[in-house]
Amino acid sequence: VNDNSTEGDLHTTIGGSLAHSGLASNLPLPTLQDVVSLYDMSGGDVIYVDTGLYPNGGGFVFTPRDYSVLTGVIRIEGSTNHPAGGSVLQDGGFIIRDARNVVIRNFSIRGSASAGMFVQSSTNVLFEGMNVAGAGHGLYMDRTVDVRIDRALITGSRTNGVELFGQNRRAVFDRGVIWTNQLFAVNPVQSIAI
Repeated sequence: VNDNSTEGDLHTTIGGSLAHSGLASNLPLPTLQDVVSLYDMSGGDVIYVDTGLYPNGGGFVFTPRDYSVLTGVIRIEGSTNHPAGGSVLQDGGFIIRDARNVVIRNFSIRGSASAGMFVQSSTNVLFEGMNVAGAGHGLYMDRTVDVRIDRALITGSRTNGVELFGQNRRAVFDRGVIWTNQLFAVNPVQSIAI
């Protein structure tokens, strides 16, 4: 996946286009949603999102219908070229529902109206190297098992940095910072097991 620029890119050689297949570095699609709309994801698949700004109007939604095999891990990898800005989702974050075995790495999320990272009824989800600023909630979790957030920065949320709703088992927030959010750093709304 690539925006319309190649400046600072690590994975692609041309701007993203709906005319491309998304299956090679010289044929990137313009958005994550385009990839999951065109292809059934399987365990072992990797989606690379290159350096750039991705206006995403409400969020990237990832559910079981987006992949056919529920074994193995599906990875969504943002750019590690942070001096050039990295991979930035603007006005929407990640929405993971009824999924399992998903790894999302190296994204900045800016200004999401709801949550920068939203995980519901999902198992074995890892967010790593995330930077969420100005979202409704930095992270919202509802009825999850084995969700891990590693090396995350959650700042300036309009409500809570982390909202834990419903039963969440084995939730881990490791080596991260939750700072300057308007209400609580972590708000466990209902009973949880961390």
